Amino acid sequence: MAGDRRARGLRAVASALPIAARRARGDLIALLALVLLAAVACGLAIWAPHRIGQTLDGAAREAVAAAGRDADLLVRSPVGDPSGAGTTAERLLIYAAELPGRLPSELREVARGTSIGVIGPELVASSPDGEVVVRIGVLDPSTLPSLEMRTGAPPAVDEGSSAGPVRVMASATGAERLGLALGDELVVDGGVDRDLVVEIVGTAEPSDPEGIEWTDLPGLWEEPSTRRDGSSRAGLTVLADAVAFDRIAPIMLGASGTVRTVFDPERFDLERSQAVEAAIDALETSSAPISDRVPFPVVATSGYDRAMADLPGTVAAASAQLSSIAAGPVGAAVLVAVLCGAALARRRAGEVLLLRARGASIGLLATHAAAESALVTLLGAALAAAVAVGLGVAVTASALLVAAVAIIALAPVLATVLPLLPLPPAARLRAAGMAAGAVLVVAAGAALVALRSGGAPGPDGIDPLAVLAPVLCAAVLAVAVAPATAVLRHPAARLAARGRGAGVLLASGAIRDGRSPLALAAVVLATATALSSVVLLHSAAVGQQDASWRTVGADVRIDGAEDAASLAASLERSGLTAAAVAELDRVEVRGPTGSLPIALLAVDAAYPALVAAMPDGVVPAATSDGLRLLGASAPDSPDSPDSLAVAVDARLGAFLGVEETTTGATVEVGGTRLPIRVVAGAVTAPGFADGPTGIVDRAALLEAVAAEEGRDAAEESAVASTVLAVGAPPLVADALAAVGAARGAVTRRAEVGGRPRGAARVTRAPASLQEALLASVALASLVVLVAAALGARRRGRAMALLGAFGAPRRSGLALAAGELVPLVVGGVLGGCLAATVVLVAAEPAFALDQLVGATATPIVPAWLPACAAAVAVLVLALGIMTDAPLSRRAAAADILRTGEGT
Repeated sequence: MAGDRRARGLRAVASALPIAARRARGDLIALLALVLLAAVACGLAIWAPHRIGQTLDGAAREAVAAAGRDADLLVRSPVGDPSGAGTTAERLLIYAAELPGRLPSELREVARGTSIGVIGPELVASSPDGEVVVRIGVLDPSTLPSLEMRTGAPPAVDEGSSAGPVRVMASATGAERLGLALGDELVVDGGVDRDLVVEIVGTAEPSDPEGIEWTDLPGLWEEPSTRRDGSSRAGLTVLADAVAFDRIAPIMLGASGTVRTVFDPERFDLERSQAVEAAIDALETSSAPISDRVPFPVVATSGYDRAMADLPGTVAAASAQLSSIAAGPVGAAVLVAVLCGAALARRRAGEVLLLRARGASIGLLATHAAAESALVTLLGAALAAAVAVGLGVAVTASALLVAAVAIIALAPVLATVLPLLPLPPAARLRAAGMAAGAVLVVAAGAALVALRSGGAPGPDGIDPLAVLAPVLCAAVLAVAVAPATAVLRHPAARLAARGRGAGVLLASGAIRDGRSPLALAAVVLATATALSSVVLLHSAAVGQQDASWRTVGADVRIDGAEDAASLAASLERSGLTAAAVAELDRVEVRGPTGSLPIALLAVDAAYPALVAAMPDGVVPAATSDGLRLLGASAPDSPDSPDSLAVAVDARLGAFLGVEETTTGATVEVGGTRLPIRVVAGAVTAPGFADGPTGIVDRAALLEAVAAEEGRDAAEESAVASTVLAVGAPPLVADALAAVGAARGAVTRRAEVGGRPRGAARVTRAPASLQEALLASVALASLVVLVAAALGARRRGRAMALLGAFGAPRRSGLALAAGELVPLVVGGVLGGCLAATVVLVAAEPAFALDQLVGATATPIVPAWLPACAAAVAVLVLALGIMTDAPLSRRAAAADILRTGEGT
């Protein structure tokens, strides 16, 4: 009996195959369109993890690059320890050459090079020009090609006696600064032991003073900071060969060697950065892998974990932000494919009912639908994968891709089978609908709460919570907005009753046909993504602009100017607003509760005008008003009229316990203690000032110091070496070109991201947001066009029938508008609500301030509503224009001959 049933089933399948093939040939154009839509959806599902992964990998590389030398691996060992606990310079040079092969594979893969620095302690030596603080290091022979000898030659292998002088090489600039020449000797007093004599046999300059080979030889190429008058000790670092260094190391005491491994940021990605951190932690815990059969102790240390400490938080924020944005294009594309697949299944409903009447089982019909749907979906996925591979995008079976394929393949099957199942009672349907709605609302709320509390990126960089939250919010709002469009029918009906013509009447009757939940959900999701992208991009741009103003202090900052006042005057003549500033670090201020080191900016009289010239919103108006009071006297002040006027930032104001009042506080400048009065509290100080900041008028400061110490002491107490300037970029460029070599180190605000140096950043996030914005707008337009195309046949039949009774053909535009206006309006309004809910509820997870590098919050640009309305009108017009040629294909004769329902 079972065999008979199996045979009948096989015969049924065989007999139905020709029907299914004939049906597929008849719908070939529609099936090809479904393949293309499936390819678009799968392509976006492949693109999203790849783009997010690229962005996060870029953040890891940028974090390593920003960390600089702080991320290097250092292997240290004492050198020349008399107790025998250390090693020799010769041995350490050999070990440095072997170290790359000893490193764990995770570190070898990212290592760019190894350098060694062996250096002794500071020693006070006598020179022909006075006392010098000298440090002796080891010259690594491998660095000789990067040196340019100015005089003499590098120190050769020391073959002298233990009592002979140590031959060394010095910096040509340092030797000249200290008045040292070839053959000069530096003598270190050895006390009861013999003196240490250092003879200069060569001077050189490096091709790159910032090269890694000199990192652990401090002061080697730095210019001595003291004058040649013998009034203070200068510092000088010299290099000897390893043999000579080993000979004198026991005498110096405290020499150490460092083997530095430098990492190449370009070899990093997010996964590798985590593996490197784990490998470094293991070496810091136990140096066994790099000290096996090494006859001296080595200790591995690194600041990698501290340098990269903020990367995990930045990665989590970027993952949540980009995942939620990626959900829009992917979700909208999947919904468009589902909408078209379900529409094709509904169009075949009559044929399916005929097959059912001939005895085809529901299982057989579902099998045919599943086979066709799977084939179409897999072809689309294969096409997307082929394009991705051609573009160099790695294809992985991510959860997003698997979900997209499953949903697209399953939708036509459900659309085929569900109408064949018996309907439950109406009361049970209402209860099931209410339960499903409640579950959807609870799920959306739970996803938002979970995302707000902090999601976690998966292995492909996608944060599942961030993907689900906007999709579920869009679904909730689509379900809520779809019935609400019915309210448009009543005003339209009243308008039709009062007016003439069938246009408004037809539009009001077509409103119900434009309430497709799938199409509405797709438009809501795409619109929400587009709006969220715009808000995040605008917020990031505003935050970075504000941060750049705070970091630079103006459009351009020039540090180290020899004559800042003259340079500022030159820039003023070139059309800029400029001011000279003297920056005094670690100035002590005494207030009611104690003392505090602050940064004191002594500005010239043009500084208030410079601040006022900054764009609106960059600096509060209260700051500009307060700075104008710096040079003003206060004769009716209860404090001494000779007190120095100062404007303070919020941190210094909180310490002094004042806002805009006079205090009995004092400030010490160059050893002179001056009374101060606060004339402006909580002003915005430039970001380059380190710590709590006060701002004073430089002329007033010099007068106050001169009254106490004399004019010469006053001039040295606040030397202006920084120039700030504000102006249009072309004026800035022309002005800088005009001053030429007179300027110092130039920092342009346009070239500064506003983020503190050394912090992780995600510079590729804006590009990803822009791509998501364009994709979302394109997909929202595609949804409307697809909705217009799917309803064109129905509207064409209706207008053909009405045309037989004299209705004008242009009335078809009213039918199209009646269906598409609720879709577009509901989608835009729902998208606005969905974007608001996601941005407000999940804003902590996005951590916008971490991505910007400063305090930042979502800001809605003033032009966004008008822009969204204009795009909506344009998309609606495209949808109506698409309907016109499609709906006019139905002829009145065909309708009258075969009926409206064919």
